[in-house]
Amino acid sequence: MDDADSIDLSDNDEFMLDVEITAANVQEAINMALAEDDNSNSNLTTNVDLPPLSDELINFDGNKFGEELLHQTEYDSMEKVLYQHWRTFVPQCFIFHTNLIKGIVEQRADEILFRPFDIYLYGTLNTDDAIQVIRSYNKKSTVCGHLFKSEEPTYFCRDCCVDPTCVLCTDCFLQSEHRKHRYKMNVSAGGGYCDCGDSEAWKQHVHCNLHLPHDDNKDSADDVLNRLPSDLRLRAKHLFTILLRFIIKLLSTGNPQDVPNDLKNEYWDGDHKRYVTILFNDEIHTYDQVINVLSRAIQCSKPEGHELASLVDREGRTAIRIGTMDQCRDVQQIIRIRTADVPLKCEIYPSAFISLQYFAQKILSYLQTIMEISDGFRRIFCECEVQSDAQQDLTLTEKALLSEKMLWKSARAALHQIFINSFFMDSEWKKTFAILYMKNYSTVWRNFVKDPDEYVSFTDLSVQIYTVPTLCYPMITGYYRNDPSSLYRADCFLSLSVQLFTTQSL
Repeated sequence: MDDADSIDLSDNDEFMLDVEITAANVQEAINMALAEDDNSNSNLTTNVDLPPLSDELINFDGNKFGEELLHQTEYDSMEKVLYQHWRTFVPQCFIFHTNLIKGIVEQRADEILFRPFDIYLYGTLNTDDAIQVIRSYNKKSTVCGHLFKSEEPTYFCRDCCVDPTCVLCTDCFLQSEHRKHRYKMNVSAGGGYCDCGDSEAWKQHVHCNLHLPHDDNKDSADDVLNRLPSDLRLRAKHLFTILLRFIIKLLSTGNPQDVPNDLKNEYWDGDHKRYVTILFNDEIHTYDQVINVLSRAIQCSKPEGHELASLVDREGRTAIRIGTMDQCRDVQQIIRIRTADVPLKCEIYPSAFISLQYFAQKILSYLQTIMEISDGFRRIFCECEVQSDAQQDLTLTEKALLSEKMLWKSARAALHQIFINSFFMDSEWKKTFAILYMKNYSTVWRNFVKDPDEYVSFTDLSVQIYTVPTLCYPMITGYYRNDPSSLYRADCFLSLSVQLFTTQSL
């Protein structure tokens, strides 16, 4: 499904396009525009040498460390070993370029940080062969679930869709019967996913040729998991749980002192030159206002100020000064004074804290690639997502949903995508997520109202839930039967009303 924030490219409702040519041309134009934008950005930056790699970083053997992890049979001891490893190497693997426009630069991160994950998970140094074996356990998927990027083409069939949010990606559309029908081609705002294979999205022609169902595709959750060896399942559960808890701890706080002590290095506090001033995005100040403030605060040129403002807009935050606490505080004070009416959010952190947060986002991308390898991994990951937090009576998913006001744009988008790639690819887990989402819906909306982001918000997930009758009905008969008073809250009732009053079976 895709939300309504898309741009309609159809000039005539009855006009049929040449699909192959149009889709190719639109995607080519988008790619060319993005490439030109990247080239223009690179021309504004200068080549500044990075600090030399430390001997510790050069000599570290990721394969050896991965094998050592295989001997960690206890969850707590493995978490402690990983935290100590990350404390030492994450700030060295992810460092700020001396030209801050280039952001964070990775140094041997794959070999030192991610290679040990693979060795532990697959139980061997020969991870490529192990991945091929695990892929062979999968059966052909009957759903697509492709996540739409911003400005990616989507296709909406007028003749077959259940509602306007039901869309197809280019690959599925070109392999479906819908290409012969009346349709619209839109440009996605990002965040939705392809509905190919979802029987509730289409009146007919549910599957494209790429996702046609077969009799042997009907497996229970137990069947999917049992195809994986038991020791692999156990290692996956341990690893996913540790990584998820780390992600939530790092992304759900804006206070470096909330981070576990095992992750704090010697530059966390005290007098040193590794503090960083971070400027955050808002939906109030214009580009020109931000550029003018930056030119005063850090004495940058207008092109450099425009680059930094673009980074803030795209990522949700960016570093604008690295140095001592006093140097970073001077920049912070100038920005606050220059935007006194509505101050720009500007905070000072240890650079190691930002490196750990960056690492947490990279882990989210890593986990998405792991889930694409095996349906069994996806099921295990969903189980880990609904585990309760050790210190609070909340699942890890709920804690992420309730932390939205602490998240910047790219982190919010990464969590948004991980929810869709895990919960929304399985009908039963989608129901589980829907109940957790509805349980915390009021807080999600309050957080959005306090700190609105026009483009990325957990409120966007509501279109994936409240437009699906089979999700709304279990919530009413299950969750709300146990807590009937909650159904009468205005926000809950309004969200469900579109299904209550438009579904004949209800």
